[in-house]
Amino acid sequence: MRARIRSVKPEFYNDGNLGRLGHETRDFFRSTWTYFCDYGHHPLDPDELSVKIYPYDRDMDGKKVAEMIRNLVTAGRYTLYEADGSYYLYIPTWFHQKIQHPTLCNHPEPKQTNVIIDPKAVKAALKQAAKEQFDTVIVDTSGRLQIDEAMMTELSAISSASRAVERILVADAMTGQNAVEIARTFDERVGLTGIILSKFNK
Repeated sequence: MRARIRSVKPEFYNDGNLGRLGHETRDFFRSTWTYFCDYGHHPLDPDELSVKIYPYDRDMDGKKVAEMIRNLVTAGRYTLYEADGSYYLYIPTWFHQKIQHPTLCNHPEPKQTNVIIDPKAVKAALKQAAKEQFDTVIVDTSGRLQIDEAMMTELSAISSASRAVERILVADAMTGQNAVEIARTFDERVGLTGIILSKFNK
């Protein structure tokens, strides 16, 4: 999709929550608007966004862009959702863009049933647990591979939103020496505090 002209309101620069993410992430977020479709959607593809937005900045590669996307998902600036086996980003505040003649977009719409992670829901669950005087809350995520960017984004967002004290990776003991590389990748993303290697005998 070719880039389009978007509007930026003065309030954008005075948004404290967005400002705390740092100027690189704030500028990246604003820049992505020009590449999102006229309905505020874009496939989750850090490498593609890196090439589009930073063609002359070698240090702003897909890995760096993926990190900024995770922070923006955690902050609620992007909604991460899945549809037909693919993952997409949506900007919840897109209604501020006044587009006179929107171009048809083939991206599926985000729905309550296909949103991967809602940081507000995580925080609401923790608040309810505190209200009921639970001193321990365990958040168990689905199995994933470190090469799955969407799932790693979800995991990072959950970790940040919940302010997890312990972040434990549970892996199949039969993984062998590959478990070291898997653990290293997870540690880079969320900062592991422990690893459990599990083996189930039938």
